[in-house]
Amino acid sequence: MKIIKKNLLITLALLMINGCSELLNNKEHKHFISQVSLKHFKLDKTITQDMIHFIKNYYLIPKTTFYFQLGSSVYAHDAIIEEGLRSVGYGVSYIRKRGTIPFAYKIDFIDNNIMRTTYNIGSATLSRLYSIEGNQATPISAFTARGFKKRIYQNYPNSSYSLKKAIVSIPVLNVRNSPSLKGKIIGKFYKDSLIYVEEPIINSGKKWSRVILTNLHNKDISSNIEDRYVATRYIQYIK
Repeated sequence: MKIIKKNLLITLALLMINGCSELLNNKEHKHFISQVSLKHFKLDKTITQDMIHFIKNYYLIPKTTFYFQLGSSVYAHDAIIEEGLRSVGYGVSYIRKRGTIPFAYKIDFIDNNIMRTTYNIGSATLSRLYSIEGNQATPISAFTARGFKKRIYQNYPNSSYSLKKAIVSIPVLNVRNSPSLKGKIIGKFYKDSLIYVEEPIINSGKKWSRVILTNLHNKDISSNIEDRYVATRYIQYIK
């Protein structure tokens, strides 16, 4: 019975997400004030990482600033979503400025152990369900997405964004999963390796470049493996 109840709740929640998307995704780009309606639960960083992994293929990291309006409930959860966006290089603002993209989130429980996340980003809407066990959040549905434009990197080299071509200039260059010396080392590039990178971002005063293509994997890697960052000072751009 518990399994049947859980599946029924998931089905109803997905229908609610689809039904609400038109309300959230309105033509005027208005958005709800960010809210976190969870009791006795601190947000797991996993949910932010999931969301960023999805949106980074639609919003350029070094050229995007999101604009938030926050409800008081958000502060009780340490604004972890904004911090996650900043950590990968997105801009975050609480004052509406020209060029900023409205971003809001609503996170609540639809059952004792099923959490729903909903994001309104510009004119797009993104939602997902998670199962909660203790302080861990595990996805139990795929993302439901509406209104997202064509993926940035899907058709490289005919991309709407020009990547930089570079070679590694030192004997061994560590590849990390985040733009920081604290990032986990997940691989190495060797001198004269050919790579394609985004515009560098600055973190703690140092420049980091996200690797999109390499001469070993001549395809889009941004959506199917872990992020890869290298220190920009150790690569040399070429034409």
